[in-house]
Amino acid sequence: MIKACIESLLNSDYPSKEIIVIDNNSTDGSASYLENRYAGKVQLLRSPVNLYYARALNLGMKIASGAYIVFLNDDTKVSLTYLSKLVRFMESDHLVGAAQGLMLNYVLPSRDEYMSRQTDQFRIDGGTGQGRSMGSKQAREIFFTAGAAMMVRRELFGRIGGFDDQFVLWWEEVDLCWRIWLAGYRCMLVPDAIVYHKGRATTSKVPRDFSAFHFWKNRLRVVLKYLDFTRLLTVLPRVIFLWCLAALNQILRGSTRVAVATLQAIPWNLRHIRETLRWRQYIRVHVRRVSDSAIYPMSRQHILVIR
Repeated sequence: MIKACIESLLNSDYPSKEIIVIDNNSTDGSASYLENRYAGKVQLLRSPVNLYYARALNLGMKIASGAYIVFLNDDTKVSLTYLSKLVRFMESDHLVGAAQGLMLNYVLPSRDEYMSRQTDQFRIDGGTGQGRSMGSKQAREIFFTAGAAMMVRRELFGRIGGFDDQFVLWWEEVDLCWRIWLAGYRCMLVPDAIVYHKGRATTSKVPRDFSAFHFWKNRLRVVLKYLDFTRLLTVLPRVIFLWCLAALNQILRGSTRVAVATLQAIPWNLRHIRETLRWRQYIRVHVRRVSDSAIYPMSRQHILVIR
């Protein structure tokens, strides 16, 4: 997959680009393969340990020099015009902080994935699901861009603090785009920029309890980082209720380890509450421009899915 991904980038029509690959201490020989096959074409950063996703991307940003950065999973292929169309769109509107193209299924390109990225009235739901096409080819605002293939402004990324290193997997793009939104910028879907995504190429291979822990741990961390304390009183009971349902469902399916991992996300957030509060303070001081009344104002209803 990494070969197909890099070849698609090299063949794209946008000429001024750098390709940086972060090797998270892989053991399958892929790092040596990249060094030999793409010498002079790809910058390879080898980490002595597995940094996982968010921290690895932050490492790559330290050597990236472009005005626009594309974060790309290795189970993707970009179309010939993907980069040029996203850059052109970002250049046309300085208030666009992040953008994603139309994500098509890697194997079945007729199937759309992640056409709309929105949240519910509690700002904690993940989107409208896979396989749904919204029909329109016009660019439109979404709440967050898909982490598998998203373009951001490099200067903005640094100013709002980059990715949260604690987001090992899941929700890192929601967290970043929430800050982009609060900084006064927009996240956009650009349907004529095409990228192909296999999906779950990595998460399907990690232990289910590991994946469940980080999914629920990050979901709660997002809520704690952005909602004002009054709204937390409304949202937290719903989150905890969903938590219990998820754990109970795993128990009924015979997956006790996954259920335990799901519940362990709560004490993790309690242990790291000081760090979360420091993030809240950082957001208040360095990020927020939209509202002085709350960290996340109840406005711009057109980007919400009210369930």
